[in-house]
Amino acid sequence: MFAAVLVLGAATLAALAAAAPSASPTAGPAAVAVGPKSRCTTPDEAPLTLFHGGRLQFIIVANAGAPAVSETALAVGQPEQTADYRLTKLAAAEWRFQSLRVDRPNRTVLHRVQIQVSFSDGSQEVVRCDVYVIHRSGGAVSAGANCVPKALRILHGQAGVLRIVPIPGSAPILSTGRTNSQPAATPNYQILRLAGNRFSFRSKKVDPPPRVETYVVRIRVKYGRPKAIVASLITKCVVLVEHAAPATAFVVQVKTTYDHDAAPQPDVCVDIATSPPQPGAQASVRMLGPIEQQAAQGQEQNVVLDSRGAGRARFLVNAIGTYQIAAMVTSASGTTSTAGVTINNASPSGNCGP
Repeated sequence: MFAAVLVLGAATLAALAAAAPSASPTAGPAAVAVGPKSRCTTPDEAPLTLFHGGRLQFIIVANAGAPAVSETALAVGQPEQTADYRLTKLAAAEWRFQSLRVDRPNRTVLHRVQIQVSFSDGSQEVVRCDVYVIHRSGGAVSAGANCVPKALRILHGQAGVLRIVPIPGSAPILSTGRTNSQPAATPNYQILRLAGNRFSFRSKKVDPPPRVETYVVRIRVKYGRPKAIVASLITKCVVLVEHAAPATAFVVQVKTTYDHDAAPQPDVCVDIATSPPQPGAQASVRMLGPIEQQAAQGQEQNVVLDSRGAGRARFLVNAIGTYQIAAMVTSASGTTSTAGVTINNASPSGNCGP
C-alpha cells in the first residue's frame, strides 16, 4: 500500500493563490504591475508547479504582438535566494527555480517571483512569475504530472498530440495509459497511444454549426520502477475541438479591357467579380505574354476585393500579342476559386481610364 499526495488542479491552485498571502517578499509599493508584453512559462508550456526540493526551469517570452525579449534580470527588491528557494539565471531569458524548504504538512505554497524584462525596442517592464511548490508529509510520495499543452485546440476532423510530463521533483513516470472509463473511440473522437508518454486525439465529427466542444481525456499515470510502483494517479487532459461553418463556394468572373494609348503606356485592366460577393477576399492575378515571344514576360498583382466582392488589377504592356490571364481568389473563410481568360490586344477593347 502506498501513500501519494494529490496534485491540485489549476482552479484549486488559483483559489489558493487568491486566499493565501505570498510566501515571498514583494518589490514594495513602487513595484510595477504584471507586464502586458511578456509572460512566464516553461519550455513545454507546462504550469509553473513543482514538488518541494525540486527544480523548475522557466522562461520569459513575449506575448503576441510585443517586441522580442532581449534580456532579463531580477527586479528591484527580488532576492536571489530566500529560505524557501534559490533563483539561478541560465540564459538571457531562462531561469531555474530551486525549492529549498522540504517539510510537512501537505500544502501548496505560492511564491511570486519578480523579473525585470528588457525588449528589443528598448522598453522594459516587470513580469510576475507565480510558482507553486507542493509540500507533502513525510510518509507521502511526491508524484504528479501535467498534460501538455494545457488545452489542446484543434479543428474538427483534425488531430493533435497530448504529452504527459512529470512535475519537477516527482517520482519518475513508469507508464501511462487510458483509464478504464476512458474509451479509445467514440462517434466524436479517437485516441491512440504513442511512444514517449504521448497520445493522439483525432476529431471524427465534422459538422456545423460553428462552436467549440470540450473533451476531457483521463490518463492513468503510474510512478516508480518495475515491481516498485509508488503511485498510480489520473492526469486529466483538455481538448478543445473547434467546429467551423461550412465553406461557401463562389464563382470568379474575369473581364478585361485594353488600349493602345501611348500616355502613359498601353495597358491591360483585369476586373474581378465574385458571385456570391466575397468582400475582403484576397485575389492573386497573373498575366503572361505575349506568348508568341520565346521569352514571354510574367506579371503578378495582389488585390483585396472591396465591399462588393470586386477588384481591379492593371498591367502595363509594351507589345501586341496574346496574353494569358489567371485569377485566384481566396475568401475570408479560406475557400479558393479560380478563373482565367486569354486575350489578344491587337485591337483595342475599351479603355482602362486614368
